[in-house]
Amino acid sequence: MDSSQLTTEQAAKIRDAIGPTVGYLCRLVRRMERRGFPPDDKLFKLATEAYDKMYHLSIRFDGTARPRLAIVWQNGKAQVLKSRRFIL
Repeated sequence: MDSSQLTTEQAAKIRDAIGPTVGYLCRLVRRMERRGFPPDDKLFKLATEAYDKMYHLSIRFDGTARPRLAIVWQNGKAQVLKSRRFIL
């Protein structure tokens, strides 16, 4: 299996599961900033990198966990088709 075989429902479930972690990492980085962690601190850098990666992953799942629409023309009429596949 690969990402092209995930359904929109599966992608939404993954998005919902990682959402709380993204929120936690965001709050962690903000707390570290308020406490004055320097930008080159090892833990601060790791926390920031973890947040960035998880955020981008969640955005990717969020933006693609919705049914895809395609418009096709048949006999001079537009027809909207929905795909239930997850597209990265």
